Amino acid sequence: MQMLMHQYHFLLENLHLHLHLLVPPPPKPPVPSPPPPPKNFPPNPPQPGNLSKPLPLGAHQRRRSSETGGSDSLGESDAS
Repeated sequence: MQMLMHQYHFLLENLHLHLHLLVPPPPKPPVPSPPPPPKNFPPNPPQPGNLSKPLPLGAHQRRRSSETGGSDSLGESDAS
């Protein structure tokens, strides 16, 4: 009986030495892949949509200039 107790005590004392054999090592985190190098994209060719944008602005400016011209003529007619 005493011999069994001694063996049990011996196992408990040396348990920490064998724990690494019972427990598998933790899985390694995946190594992040390096980001891809930035690609040099060629400049985008002008699209018809982009070209049509300045046209309304030009027409709007023409309207304003015609309105100011009209008011100038009215101002001249009022002055005379």
